[in-house]
Amino acid sequence: MAKTAQFTTTEAGEAYFKRLMELGVFEGVPKTMALSAECRPLIEALHHVLAGGKVSVTVESEGAVSVFEDLQDKLAKSVEEANSLNAAGTLVASP
Repeated sequence: MAKTAQFTTTEAGEAYFKRLMELGVFEGVPKTMALSAECRPLIEALHHVLAGGKVSVTVESEGAVSVFEDLQDKLAKSVEEANSLNAAGTLVASP
C-alpha cells in the first residue's frame, strides 16, 4: 500500500512544481495519472544521463516564450532559495 511522505522545498520550488502540473507534465485524473506522452521521453532521457549514459535532445518547435521564461525563472529562483536556506543550515530540496 502506498504511503505519503513529507518533502521540504521552498515556496519557489513549490510554485515551480505546481506550474509543471498546471501545464500538463502529468495527464489523466488523480486515480490514473501518468507522465504525459510528450514528457515521458525527456524523463527517460534524464534517467539515462543520471545512469551514466549520453543523450541528445532537439527542440523541433519552440513553445511560448513567456511560458518558457516563466519556467526558467521559477527553477532558477527555486535553486537560489534552496541554496540560501541550505547554507544557513536548513536543509531543503530543489527541483
